[in-house]
Amino acid sequence: MEQLELTLENLEQEKKKLSEDLSIANLNSSEIMKAGQRLAEIVLLIDSNTERWLFLSELA
Repeated sequence: MEQLELTLENLEQEKKKLSEDLSIANLNSSEIMKAGQRLAEIVLLIDSNTERWLFLSELA
């Protein structure tokens, strides 16, 4: 469960960094596309890992 918490923390940090990068608007269209795609992946990973964490915490 500690590993899951660490994973969630790292994903949240990456999400914050990508959001900041996208708000700067200094990126070309290719970089914006890549950042947007990665951000979408991160959101899905955060959701699935959060669900897993909640499930495990209910078992404890």
